[in-house]
Amino acid sequence: MTEANVQGPPDLVIEILSAGDKKRDTIKKKAIYEKYGVKEYWIVDPDTEVVSVFVLEKNLFKEREIYKKDQALESPLLPEFSLVLEEVYKAAE
Repeated sequence: MTEANVQGPPDLVIEILSAGDKKRDTIKKKAIYEKYGVKEYWIVDPDTEVVSVFVLEKNLFKEREIYKKDQALESPLLPEFSLVLEEVYKAAE
């Protein structure tokens, strides 16, 4: 971090899939985030109410977990963090 800006990739990217372009979000953007060293990447699919969590290992994303609506998401990057997905989807209605 500098006074002017933040430099380098973010540690976490959360991508909410758009109905029209899931391929771009799940393949192209994922490859860009992987290339630039994003440590953790979540793909949120509002249609299926599923969140896929990927972690960067040896410069490649590995799917760590798939969370369904009735589960609490836990992040390897944020060990104290837990997100009850059902509450998120209820709030979005």
